Amino acid sequence: MGVPYRTRPGAAPEPVDFLDLSGEPPMRACAQHLLAALGEAGPVLVYGDFERRMLHQLAQRLPDLKQPLRALAERVVDLLPWVQQHYYHRDMHGAWSLKAVVPTLAAGNTLAPADEVSEGLGAQVAYLEAIAATTSLSRRQALAAALKNYCGRDVDGLVAMVRYFADSDQ
Repeated sequence: MGVPYRTRPGAAPEPVDFLDLSGEPPMRACAQHLLAALGEAGPVLVYGDFERRMLHQLAQRLPDLKQPLRALAERVVDLLPWVQQHYYHRDMHGAWSLKAVVPTLAAGNTLAPADEVSEGLGAQVAYLEAIAATTSLSRRQALAAALKNYCGRDVDGLVAMVRYFADSDQ
């Protein structure tokens, strides 16, 4: 899942990340981290249904966390349907991905790949390499940085999108 941002009234969003490269199943630690980072109130903004589906899968896998994970899933607000109904730019070329929409919102917005992890499948491959016992510490650290950068760019794009529509008369 992406990098959550914790917000406080009047404060700038604060990124909160989680990446377990121990090679152990990360589901419980990830769920606990999400619950702690996102608290018990307020909307959880996403773009697409992936996060909600993953929260439901975590709830099935972790029965003791089922209730708070389902409550978190209920707070999810998917911005994709809203954008599809209320926004279009010719430079999107019919695509609705975050990477297609964000660059059209304002000059300087981009989700262009910055390093070796630039899309979802590449992130999965990088994660598997990072948790492999044969991966050197320096390579593991480089992969961790690339994974965090990849996820962070998407979240920064979502934040830019929210700000654009909140500040706009569009």
